[in-house]
Amino acid sequence: MNERIERIKKLEKYTLSDLCEIVAILRDERDGCPWDKKQTHQTLKGNFIEETYEVVEAINKNDAPLLCEELGDVLLQVAFHCRMEEEKNSFSIDDVLNFVCKKMIYRHPHIFSDFDGDISENWEKLKNAEKNRKSKADILSSVPRELPALMRAQKIWRKSEAELSYFSGSENHFLPSLFEDESELSVEEKERIAGEYIFKMCAIFAENGVNAEQALTYATDAFAQKCIKKDAKDC
Repeated sequence: MNERIERIKKLEKYTLSDLCEIVAILRDERDGCPWDKKQTHQTLKGNFIEETYEVVEAINKNDAPLLCEELGDVLLQVAFHCRMEEEKNSFSIDDVLNFVCKKMIYRHPHIFSDFDGDISENWEKLKNAEKNRKSKADILSSVPRELPALMRAQKIWRKSEAELSYFSGSENHFLPSLFEDESELSVEEKERIAGEYIFKMCAIFAENGVNAEQALTYATDAFAQKCIKKDAKDC
């Protein structure tokens, strides 16, 4: 153990394998760090999310040194989760790298093969084939429920291939008018208008004790189930 530590300490430039070695040292059952040894996937998942948001912050600030640091923190999280699985003889970081490289080659036939069709459409077809998604239920269920509610709602909506005519009744009146006569606006301006609308709704929800995130999650669940049932009937 001491030889491993001394070797790592003397290095001037570190590599991915060195990072994995450091994590292995920290996780060593006998001589490792008490905090690092007791961590699990469950205890670290919040850290992973937090580190990812800090990467986004660095991107938004256009701060390259900060981005370099925050990407390192995310990579540390990856190394940690891989190490925990390696300890169980499940998989290693090499397996992760091998998997993602093969996936990228498979999903880019227009680069690594002679495909010349619609790239975006083919990307979705390849993903669905890769994950064995054959039905609407498979496709909609592939959207993680753990995503932020707004992000998940939009992904579910797009993948459902539904039309706005799905909505009917009194709640439908605002849909055509929200961006009426605003076709020349930039995406940023449209997002500003939509953001103000959403914020006002969230304020109303807050005043009435409603958790907006949870409310949208419930509504998205209900919509997805309706789409799945409709698709099943069509089949």
